[in-house]
Amino acid sequence: MLQMGGDTATIEEEFLRDLSLNFLLAGRDTTALALCWFFWLLANHPNVEEKVVAEAHHVIGAGNREGKLVLTRSELNRMHYLHAALTESLRLYPSLPLDIKHIVMDDILPDGTHVKKDDKLVYAIHAMGRMESIWGSDCSLFRPERWLDPCSGLFSEAHLPPFHYLAFNAGPRTCIGKDMAYVLMKTVASTLLLHFRVVPVRGHKVVPKLSITLYMKYGLLVTLEPRIGLAKESQVEA
Repeated sequence: MLQMGGDTATIEEEFLRDLSLNFLLAGRDTTALALCWFFWLLANHPNVEEKVVAEAHHVIGAGNREGKLVLTRSELNRMHYLHAALTESLRLYPSLPLDIKHIVMDDILPDGTHVKKDDKLVYAIHAMGRMESIWGSDCSLFRPERWLDPCSGLFSEAHLPPFHYLAFNAGPRTCIGKDMAYVLMKTVASTLLLHFRVVPVRGHKVVPKLSITLYMKYGLLVTLEPRIGLAKESQVEA
């Protein structure tokens, strides 16, 4: 058993083991898929890629020490545009395209719909991310700026009802790995994009494959092209 601080409450080792495995397994494919769709979207939106790279260079470009890039949590937190771009990517291509809720007792939904015990409530997160009634007339566009405060330029979800964006669920059932997922995605994306361009192989077909997770049916074939100019500038600053 593991004692929590000065409290008498304890955590069984088996429970702690299962919780750790849940973090690792649940976040493996979902995070990898989110990055695949993100890199593909950037390749098709060079203006967004340019802003992501400029931000990464500004925040961590001088952190290159002996060929190793050292990222801190503080640096990751300053990458507001990257955070917005990843969130926008997940809006259009959520790693979990569908979700199901089991009704445990008769209830009435906020819109007046009656649901009965043992019913199944299925909602399409992928479709919701493309609904004009939720996101406006530009719902089909990849536009990270929709997540930035127009005055401060900082990432913000304050303007959005919490159940409009369900890539990580919402409310009391918000994914406990949400913060860790963003840390992993921002670390990989900023580090890779600072030094390389991710270029999809010409003619390679990218289409979604609907399953429990939103795979790319044929994967994502790419080549990495060094950002020679930025790499040299980073080394000079360091």
